[in-house]
Amino acid sequence: MTRAQLFKAAIKVYEEFYRQVGVKSDYKFQPRKADYLVTLHFIEVMQEQYDLKQIDIDFIIDYTKFQFSNYVGKSYSKYGSNAVMYQWIFGKNAFKRWVERPIKKKWIVRCKLKDSVVLDLRKAFRTEERKKILQETYNDLVNVKPFEEAQKETYFNTDQGFANCVMFTTLYNKRSRFCKRCVNKEDCIKIMIEQFPKLHALREKDERSTH
Repeated sequence: MTRAQLFKAAIKVYEEFYRQVGVKSDYKFQPRKADYLVTLHFIEVMQEQYDLKQIDIDFIIDYTKFQFSNYVGKSYSKYGSNAVMYQWIFGKNAFKRWVERPIKKKWIVRCKLKDSVVLDLRKAFRTEERKKILQETYNDLVNVKPFEEAQKETYFNTDQGFANCVMFTTLYNKRSRFCKRCVNKEDCIKIMIEQFPKLHALREKDERSTH
């Protein structure tokens, strides 16, 4: 997960657990400034303890389930029965409790999400992750790469330079300052259409969208 995804996951999973244990099935969590600060600190300590790339939505669900199980079934005069505050789940003491839990010992699960809710959460965050990967892939294909620019600059506007581009680059890219001025541009585009039609179509679309 990215920091942004972890931020969203903490808030969304808390909301779903609160709906599960509370009396309002349509409960909508409205974070306050203090809750946002708690979340930011949670992300910081998570980064210190784990590699965020290895964290997925199931991890956040397990973490939140563990924390909620410490409070469900208990009554607090100030908040009422089954009222579980956000900072109790993601605050400093909560994370310390998680880290120090006995790994091999099963804790008592006093609440868990419905299977349908878990599936919806997985679907939502995996869809978001796929979008992120697709965007990164798109950016990688349309953006100018320093290595390719160096190759294009070598013997620029010569037959030898053209051969160099064909062998060592992904060919014409309108974002490249060299491609725009290259005398071999038309021949380069023809080769690109022939050998990399999908990449050419992608960069053509990118060219139209930037006008």
